[in-house]
Amino acid sequence: MGLFKSKEKIKQGITAENLMALKEGMTVKEAIQRVGEPQFAMESAAAFAMFGSVPEWAKGKENWVYKTPFGEFQLIVQDKKTVAEVKFVEGVIEKINNQN
Repeated sequence: MGLFKSKEKIKQGITAENLMALKEGMTVKEAIQRVGEPQFAMESAAAFAMFGSVPEWAKGKENWVYKTPFGEFQLIVQDKKTVAEVKFVEGVIEKINNQN
């Protein structure tokens, strides 16, 4: 299947409420319950290794990318256990709210 997962893996009907509930420190299980599994995931260290140098902060982290009809957002996951950072959800939430 490659790095990209099928759209069916994305939780149907991602809502602004579910996106606003995504927080640093929450478990991966909680995040998946809110927004499903990512369409694309890659170890941060592997991404930097392609360019020849891996920063210490990238070790043990994964970038999870979600593509929705309202835009993309990312979760940075630490050690496959917790959400270390939530990125770009504000724009997705704004687009969801503007459609209503």
